[in-house]
Amino acid sequence: MAKEAILADLKKSVETWDLNLVKEATQKAIDENIPISEIIGDGLGKGMEVIGVRFDKAEIFLPQVVAASKTM
Repeated sequence: MAKEAILADLKKSVETWDLNLVKEATQKAIDENIPISEIIGDGLGKGMEVIGVRFDKAEIFLPQVVAASKTM
């Protein structure tokens, strides 16, 4: 699987609070030797950025932010 697709899955997993996807995508990232800094910064962190924007726009609320952070 391409690195960009794995990072996109990590981002999506945080945005959708999908624990199964985050576990699967993280394992794929490790298997593909993607550096942890990229896993966090370019995958999981990007998902949290989306969560932050949605929170600022009042599209989601604190419980959803907490759920996303637990997914991360």
